[in-house]
Amino acid sequence: MKKRVTLLAFMLLFSLSHLSAQLYLNLSLEEYLLKVEARNLELLAQRLEIDVAEANILVANTIDNPSFSISYYNNDERRLHLGEGVVAEISQTIAPGKRAAEKLVAMNQKEMAQALLLNSYRELRKEATLLWLEAVKSRQLVQIK
Repeated sequence: MKKRVTLLAFMLLFSLSHLSAQLYLNLSLEEYLLKVEARNLELLAQRLEIDVAEANILVANTIDNPSFSISYYNNDERRLHLGEGVVAEISQTIAPGKRAAEKLVAMNQKEMAQALLLNSYRELRKEATLLWLEAVKSRQLVQIK
């Protein structure tokens, strides 16, 4: 009984997938390109990590935090009078031009990622247009035959 139900479900799914493969849509080039764009633009943006490039710009704007350290020492040498003590230190790294250079690099990386996204989008539209024209050509050849 279980085999029959499984076989029947498999045959039903197979027949439905075969029917959907025969579906014919009459799309204009602009409608087709809009569908291609809607389904692929987010994927391109994720692949090129546009949000990561914007985050790098924000990170480059931040100033390095100063570091603060405290240390304690005890020599336990009473006859030399070395004794014990505390040392406190505050330090700040100063690198002239480093922040500006990091910001410039991050902005250039963002611009490069945007340019790559634009180029990928143009390539996607080109390929989609060629595929659409090939489909129209094939349909017309079938109608002629």
